[in-house]
Amino acid sequence: MNRPTDSEPIKALNLVLTAMMLLGLASTTAQAQRACLGADRLAVQYAQTRPGSGGTWNYVARIANSSLQPIRFEVRFQMVNAQPNRDIHPTQTLPGRTFREYVLANGTSILDGHRITESTRLICR
Repeated sequence: MNRPTDSEPIKALNLVLTAMMLLGLASTTAQAQRACLGADRLAVQYAQTRPGSGGTWNYVARIANSSLQPIRFEVRFQMVNAQPNRDIHPTQTLPGRTFREYVLANGTSILDGHRITESTRLICR
């Protein structure tokens, strides 16, 4: 017969506590994202296509920090048939009450701003 040892309830408790911590960490990250992003905080104000070089088009987004505090973030752009701008540093800091325009990528077709905005992802750090 297998009898439970004294350490088995402790192991089970440790597993439960670890799971709770991991869920809490994921929840905290999601809360931080929600607290950082939004029209009154960090957001893509508008996006547009501008002429590039050699018959190509640049996809540009204006990102604004409407809060009073600086915000650290990453900007990611992913779209089929678009070449990402490798000059954008992975982590950006935007001072409070300012905006900056980013050339996110270059492509061969004209896109409307809505499609560019949908392909842009902001991640708070």
